[in-house]
Amino acid sequence: MRSRLFGLLRILLGTVVLVTLGGCISTLKSSAVSEDTSFSKFLRGTVYLENSEYKIRLCGASTITKLFDPNQQLISHFSQKGDLLPTMYLELSASAVQSLDWQVDKVYFAALKATGCGADVQSLEYLVKGQKGLWQARVSEDKVQLSKQNIYSLLEFLSVANVNNSWRGEMLLATGRMYKMHLKIIQQVCIDNLQQWYALSAELKLNGESLMGCVRKGDSLEEFHSGSYSNALSAGDAFIVLNLESDHSVSLILDYRNGHPMIVSKGQWKMHPEQILEVALLSEDIDPEQSVMLFQVFNNKELRLKGFSELLGNNGLKLLPIK
Repeated sequence: MRSRLFGLLRILLGTVVLVTLGGCISTLKSSAVSEDTSFSKFLRGTVYLENSEYKIRLCGASTITKLFDPNQQLISHFSQKGDLLPTMYLELSASAVQSLDWQVDKVYFAALKATGCGADVQSLEYLVKGQKGLWQARVSEDKVQLSKQNIYSLLEFLSVANVNNSWRGEMLLATGRMYKMHLKIIQQVCIDNLQQWYALSAELKLNGESLMGCVRKGDSLEEFHSGSYSNALSAGDAFIVLNLESDHSVSLILDYRNGHPMIVSKGQWKMHPEQILEVALLSEDIDPEQSVMLFQVFNNKELRLKGFSELLGNNGLKLLPIK
């Protein structure tokens, strides 16, 4: 009887421990990723799978950050023929989480090698390639450039309008040959002749001939708009206002809320590739090494400080538009 009671007691204690641990694990998992959905970005880079965790090194960057995948979108790309690959080149949209980590929203392109690291799709809306590599279309805001095997001229269809991810156009060559084009993007997975994976497909109709292709999403960005930006205040934080004027002049207003007068600094701002905003302040009271600050621009309107600034604080400070 005593042994049975002792056994039941051990089972009961074990159950309590498991429930407690399960609650702790659940709490850790739920609090590990605090998503800030207002910050999203299209990313290109090499993703590493290490100890069941993903990390990403963005194209042109030396640092590696965490990449969270709560919806398990990445595992199918890393799992091939029963083996797990250590790295993959991916193009994806992601939301900023925690400090400067990322969380997968949607994967658009996957390949074993980062050939060119997306250089051929920058400044484009889409890059479309035939599944067998026999044709290619470069889609930008106001034109579609089409090259195709057995056509020895680049076909450039101008003033085409994007209607529901569909473009139509026609052109007349100097030889008198007329071409009519209809290109349509389809929400369908595509695999090309190099076994590269695409989230999107395309159908091209050229003078009645119907061709299928695979689509890579470009990162043609809208022009960054000037305006005023400020931080979300909490206890102990300085009040920051960054005024970016249309003539590229800038003023930075700092109120440390310590009884001292506000600090106003003036300078210039400019945009760099990959949506990096540079603010250069011109003031005798500021250390020259701290006069330049860089911000990553998200969604063409939200700013996040890159690196450390004596004036503004740590990497990741967020400034939002003042409405």
